[in-house]
Amino acid sequence: PPGRATTVVDTVTRTLDRVRAATDGRPRPRVLWPMNDEPLYVIGAGSFLGELVEIAGGTNVFADRRDPSPQVSREEVLRRGADVVLTSP
Repeated sequence: PPGRATTVVDTVTRTLDRVRAATDGRPRPRVLWPMNDEPLYVIGAGSFLGELVEIAGGTNVFADRRDPSPQVSREEVLRRGADVVLTSP
């Protein structure tokens, strides 16, 4: 029988597949996800959170930044023109 870890991995994989299917073919909003505001850090490429944005059907506006959490200026955020800004507690 599969172990608990295998069950968890299978459950997460199925959930991510359902999210991908639900957003397939829909417009991909440009997403900004700041992690800290002073100094301003955002999610970049290569981060788990950046991957979740892509899986959920969004396009990370800082995906071109190879650092998983680059420090950016407020002006650069405005230039990127995100459609959606996610927030964290």
